Amino acid sequence: MDLLTGILLGGAICFLNIRWLKFFIKGILLNVTDVKKAKALTYATFLFRYLIIAGILYISAKSNAVNMMAVIIGFSAALFSYIMMLLRHNKMEVKLNGRTASLY
Repeated sequence: MDLLTGILLGGAICFLNIRWLKFFIKGILLNVTDVKKAKALTYATFLFRYLIIAGILYISAKSNAVNMMAVIIGFSAALFSYIMMLLRHNKMEVKLNGRTASLY
């Protein structure tokens, strides 16, 4: 049971990390006009995200509720599938001589 829980926890952490990254970056890019303020907010959100993730991992490792190798496998599988989905849905295109051409 802790293998399944670890894989699910790793996938959930990966999913939350990606969602938080999108949310914070969109918020910073769309709402902040001052560069220094944007840098400070970027550092703060980076620190916030990884402190939350580290806290979740620390609590789960201390409680021995999940297998940490399963967490790593779940995180890696979720990240790999997300990257593959992005590559599949967002075909890279480049303009050549005024025409848009696919790189694939």
